[in-house]
Amino acid sequence: MKIINSRRRRSRGDRAGSGNREKVFRVQHRFEISLIAVLTVIILLAGTVWSYARPWVKTFPAFKAALSEEVLSYESEIRSYAVSYGIEEYVPLIEAVMQQESGGRGTDVMQASESHFNERYERVPGSIDDPDYSIEVGVHYLSECLKKAQCRGPWDITRLRLALQGYNYGYGYIEWALQKDGGYTEENAKAFSEKMKEQLEWDVYGDTEYPAHVLRYYSWQNKSESLESEE
Repeated sequence: MKIINSRRRRSRGDRAGSGNREKVFRVQHRFEISLIAVLTVIILLAGTVWSYARPWVKTFPAFKAALSEEVLSYESEIRSYAVSYGIEEYVPLIEAVMQQESGGRGTDVMQASESHFNERYERVPGSIDDPDYSIEVGVHYLSECLKKAQCRGPWDITRLRLALQGYNYGYGYIEWALQKDGGYTEENAKAFSEKMKEQLEWDVYGDTEYPAHVLRYYSWQNKSESLESEE
């Protein structure tokens, strides 16, 4: 009888142990399901946030590419001409343009030789051999692009893109883009380049991603304003 009772006790103990293991398994299973659900929600939310944040990140990356010492050495000349042409608040943008165009090196630092405001040198690439005059012509031309693009301030990124693409392509693009789409788009920048290549029988016409290339160097510090213009 003692042996039988011992076996019965072990049997009851085995059943209790098995029940406990099943409970632990069920708890673990629920936890795993809950964890998967939480991770799924996080991934979906992250995707949604990224879809809205991507244009901002593309325009304003966390770490700006640095301006070269050569560009910074022209700050006083840039500011002087910016004041003359009424765009003093755009000095950081002018510096970003110079960085993209030449890095502050060479004599035509703003790559402004082909501009119709160049009245001293032949209007062919690289003809200007005076950095100061290049800055004057480049700032004058950029000021006109900003006006034609109807930029409201250095924070008006939507219209800054239009003005910058116009600096690279010429005034014609600004007027064409406004009529076609109401402003700059990556698609119409590419379409305009293709149109001009065909028209001029050139292999290349401008930089189709010029605004993004310039804006990677652009920092605007006034955080009290919206960085995107209202539609």
